[in-house]
Amino acid sequence: MHDKVNAVIVTHDRVDLLKQSVEGLLRQSYELNKIIIVDNASTDGTRAYLRSIKKNQKLEQKLDLILMKKNVGGAGGFFYGIQRAYALGCDHIWTMDDDAVAKEDALEKLMSSQETLKDKKIGFLASNVLFRDGSPCRMNVSRTVRCWNEFIANGIVEISHTSFVGMLIPAKVVREVGLPIREYFIWGDDAEYSTRILRAGYSGYQIGNSTIIHYESENLGVDIFNTSPERINRFFYFYRNVTTTDRRKGAVPLLLRIGYHGFIILKILFGRTDHRFRKSLIVLLGTVCGVFHKVKIEYVQS
Repeated sequence: MHDKVNAVIVTHDRVDLLKQSVEGLLRQSYELNKIIIVDNASTDGTRAYLRSIKKNQKLEQKLDLILMKKNVGGAGGFFYGIQRAYALGCDHIWTMDDDAVAKEDALEKLMSSQETLKDKKIGFLASNVLFRDGSPCRMNVSRTVRCWNEFIANGIVEISHTSFVGMLIPAKVVREVGLPIREYFIWGDDAEYSTRILRAGYSGYQIGNSTIIHYESENLGVDIFNTSPERINRFFYFYRNVTTTDRRKGAVPLLLRIGYHGFIILKILFGRTDHRFRKSLIVLLGTVCGVFHKVKIEYVQS
C-alpha cells in the first residue's frame, strides 16, 4: 500500500527560489499526496505566484495554501504547516525550506529506506543536504550518535538531531510528541523538535542517497564569528532558543549552556572577529531572554 506523504514548505519573500522548490516537489518519483505552502506575509510577488499555480486544474487538489497575515518565522510556519498536513490526512510529513530543491528521487529513497530500518522505531528520516556547489551544507549537517554505523553499508547513519530541510516525520510521531514550538520564530526550532522526538524513545536516521540542494546565500552554518553584519541580529533567536531548550531539560543543562555562551562571549571579545561589542551583546541578550522565555508544546487534534 502506498503511504501518503504531505509536504510542507515555509516561505517569505523568496518567490524565485520558492518556484524551484515547488517544482522539485512536483517532480518527485514518489508522488506527494499534498503540498502545503505557508507564506509568511510575503510582499515580493509570492502571493500572486501561489494564486496562479492554485488555479492550475492539475495542481488545485494537490496544493494547500496558508497565507499568514504576519511573518511568524520558520518556527511558526512549520507549526501551522505540520498542523495542516496532519489534519489533511497522511502517513508521513516531509518538511522543506523555500530555498531547498529536492532531487527527483529524494523522497523515494527516504521511503524505501524504511524496509532496511523495519525493526527500528523510526522517529524521523533526514535527507543529505548539500550546498549549491555540492559540498555539505553546514547549516544542515546533523550530528551522529555515538554508535552511528549499524546501517552504514546501506548508506544510512543514525543521527541525534536534524533540520527541517528534508525531514520526514511519521504522522503518528507528530500526534505523540506535538508540534514545533512556534514561539521560537527562527533557528533552533528543528533541533528542539528532532531531539524531542528522540527523547520520546524514537530513533533518527540520515539517508545518504536522498539528496537536497540548499541554495543558501552563504555556506557558514550557525557561525556568529564569520557571519555578515546584516545577519548578526538573527543570532539573538539562536542563542535565546537553545537556552530555552536546555532550560526545559533541567538545571544542569541550563547551567552548562550559560557557561558555554559565556565562553563564546569571551572568544568574541578577545578573538579575531569584527563587530565584537554587537556580537557579544547579541549572545548575552539571547541567553538572558532564553532563561525567561515562556513557550509551550501544542498538540494536533486526533
